[in-house]
Amino acid sequence: MNAGDVRGTTLDEAALLSSLHSTYFSPPWDEAAIRALMAHGAQGWFIAHDNHDVGFALVRCAADEAELLSIAVLPKFRELGLAAVLLESLCQELSQAAVYTLFLEVASDNKAARRLYEHHGFTSIGNRPGYYANGADALTYRRALG
Repeated sequence: MNAGDVRGTTLDEAALLSSLHSTYFSPPWDEAAIRALMAHGAQGWFIAHDNHDVGFALVRCAADEAELLSIAVLPKFRELGLAAVLLESLCQELSQAAVYTLFLEVASDNKAARRLYEHHGFTSIGNRPGYYANGADALTYRRALG
């Protein structure tokens, strides 16, 4: 694996996904939760840097639509463009699998993530006031994939 290599995950890697998820999110999803998501059709991807998985994304598909459940890159590897590579790679794979629309929710106070999504063709389509535990709104975004 080279820097920026993206690969799909397997159900056997649920523990690694859980470990990475706990680095970014509170409360984290445990291995059982990630296994359940993947057992019901969620797909995952890792992105590598210096031969180590340093980021991931999880997506749930339904018919010709998908929802980006989670995406993150370890803090010391941010600002290398890895999240953008991961996002574009999964969008391309979803498009090739006849998924035409990708949705996501992001905290209104997460400016870095909002910039990433907006720069990659996502548009804000809704707002869920006070959705997150810290009181931040959840902004709903959409991107046409094909």
